[in-house]
Amino acid sequence: MSILATTLQVILLIAVVLTLFNIIIFVHELGHFWAAKWRGLQIDRFQIWFGKPLWKKEINGVQYGLGWIPAGGFVALPQMAPMEAIEGGEKPEKPLPPITPLDKIIVAFAGPLFSMLLALASALVVWQVGKPKDFVPTQIVGEVKPGSPAEKAGIRAGDKVLSINGEPVNGFAGTLDSIFESVVLSSGPQIEFLIERPGVAEPLRIVSSFETEPAKWYQRRGIEAVIDRSGKTLTLTLHAQKPLKPAGADPILGVSLFSSPFHDKRIVHPGPLTQVSESLRMMWTTLAGLVTPSSNIGVDHLSGPVGIAKMQYKLLQMEDGWRRILAFMVLFNVNLAVLNMLPFPVLDGGHITLALLEKITGRPVRAKPLEILQTICALMLISLMLFVTSKDIGDDFGRGSGKNSEVVFPAD
Repeated sequence: MSILATTLQVILLIAVVLTLFNIIIFVHELGHFWAAKWRGLQIDRFQIWFGKPLWKKEINGVQYGLGWIPAGGFVALPQMAPMEAIEGGEKPEKPLPPITPLDKIIVAFAGPLFSMLLALASALVVWQVGKPKDFVPTQIVGEVKPGSPAEKAGIRAGDKVLSINGEPVNGFAGTLDSIFESVVLSSGPQIEFLIERPGVAEPLRIVSSFETEPAKWYQRRGIEAVIDRSGKTLTLTLHAQKPLKPAGADPILGVSLFSSPFHDKRIVHPGPLTQVSESLRMMWTTLAGLVTPSSNIGVDHLSGPVGIAKMQYKLLQMEDGWRRILAFMVLFNVNLAVLNMLPFPVLDGGHITLALLEKITGRPVRAKPLEILQTICALMLISLMLFVTSKDIGDDFGRGSGKNSEVVFPAD
């Protein structure tokens, strides 16, 4: 492919990613906008992205614009909780008529509702056109490289992984119940593997514990797995950002997997509700991992706009990329809806919480303290976004060249 064709392809893919982001944000904010129109609220601005507008136009008293900070969007509603310091607007010259707590709840809830409706709409399309199954069904160790840590731990070719931490597994990767995801999302200082070995009547138990490997401030943490067998410990380091080597490369940890077919990429047609429920389950598992002290999942493993854009870009480059991106739209919009319903100031769930408090106490929260609280929370969210973005970018640099620093899964 010529340099010009490659450049045009990259530009096109980036344009598609940006378009998808804007559609997702637009639909979410459109929910707020239409609900505010329905309930008779004053609408000052409808802006995609934050910051000073790069483009703006006033229509029927509403300023529409595109900000310069590519993260999120907002509908400026002065009768809701005051957010001038965050959205960059000005306080109204005269007090506006108050609105009821029910109005506030409806307008706040409309954004997550529209995100969920977009997820369902995407799921309906996926149901019709299908998506790659992307499932590695094997639970059997196909080969153990001589002298590898896997061989020293006592793992043999033909061993079958039955369960992890007492929960049955259904394959190597591709579902929340697979071996890979069960390890990544595990909690506690140890992971217990139950292995079935041909010729051995009783399943074998192998216990692995985890330690956090030091990483540079701009990188995500790796995971060190310490295998304890017969009183001896063996240490190996895992990094999730490079899961595959080119075809023909030796497995670094000495474990390869086989199955027929090895990698199930058939086009499947899951029902819309199944897709949404699986996305909700994944979201719940992630949130639970973040708030569980013993979990191996941390805030540094989250992704911001850069990481999400990189993921979409990679999906579009893969086989059946357009199908994959549709399936990703389901997951992303479900995540957006759930996260916005958290009872955190500046989020939609925070507005709903404040409206409920107003209904219970019979008076709104005082404007000045609320504005200060929202500004603090907004700065915290921006800091979090910058933190995870540093990981999104930093993982591409300086991860090291040692072969023992990667888990490598065999290519198809």
